[in-house]
Amino acid sequence: MQEPINKAVLSRTLQHPVTLYSTTVGCLSGLVAALWGSPAAVYMAIGGLAVGTGSWIINYFYRGDVFAAQYVREVQRALEEHKQKVCETAIAQLSKYKEMRGAEDLVAQALEQFGKIQERYRMFQEMLADKLKPGELTYGKYLSAAEQVYLAVLDNLQDILPILESANGIDLDYIDERLAQLKCSPPLEKGGQGGFSDEIKTLEERKELRDDQLRNIGVLLTDNEEAISCRRLCPG
Repeated sequence: MQEPINKAVLSRTLQHPVTLYSTTVGCLSGLVAALWGSPAAVYMAIGGLAVGTGSWIINYFYRGDVFAAQYVREVQRALEEHKQKVCETAIAQLSKYKEMRGAEDLVAQALEQFGKIQERYRMFQEMLADKLKPGELTYGKYLSAAEQVYLAVLDNLQDILPILESANGIDLDYIDERLAQLKCSPPLEKGGQGGFSDEIKTLEERKELRDDQLRNIGVLLTDNEEAISCRRLCPG
């Protein structure tokens, strides 16, 4: 994160009003002096460039931490807004599957992880702010690592949604009811080109597919639990 901070500090100190306006006046005065040889324009050019350069040196080398801290706060605010929107949207979508058969515990765990990752990240930010100053190389390093963990957890939680939607499209109640009917049917009713055996196989495959999808969700949630407990998000 330190490289974007350095670029932001350079950009903001160059665009500081005193630096920008003084340098502009100096350049324009220099142009006038070159065209008409006006002594007053020469002095204005020298003065403007001197003030502009001095302003930049002071801001960049002596007040750079102020601009760095401002940039970090803005980035954090933008990230927080983004993460909050992602969380609100995903939580609303996940909540639709709270009573989905066989997925109740998975959905409950996913919803819990939203709260856990937010709380752990907040604690990490507070700890970091107590020990380091925004804009420092070490601060940027640790904050960036924590943000990557946070975003990875959110990505996994978002990846769960299409899997849940797909699994929810497989009507497990119907499959179980139909399988019970077919397996209880008299053998004579199953004759001819495979009879009911093909349908039974298809239904069992769809049921297994649904189970596989729920297992995949379990893997993503396990990955999240490991990430949330990672030392990069531990306040201690």
